[in-house]
Amino acid sequence: MIAATNLLGNLDKALLRAGRFDHKIEIHLPNPVERAAILRIHLENKRHGLQPLDISKAATMMDGWSGAEIENTVNLAALEIVH
Repeated sequence: MIAATNLLGNLDKALLRAGRFDHKIEIHLPNPVERAAILRIHLENKRHGLQPLDISKAATMMDGWSGAEIENTVNLAALEIVH
């Protein structure tokens, strides 16, 4: 079984006993280089005037953002450009 949570502290202690979920893998939020790569992926098929330096600067400003949050922001911005 595979399970995921972002609220490990809220899980019932019975689930965390030995023999239940023995292997835990923590996935960290992306670093600035990874955020820039995520931005480039989601900007690929969208009209924008961003230069590579702009993308790197934006990625730095998105500290603590998940890939999903970055994707959502790009999609919302694309909707604003269309209207």
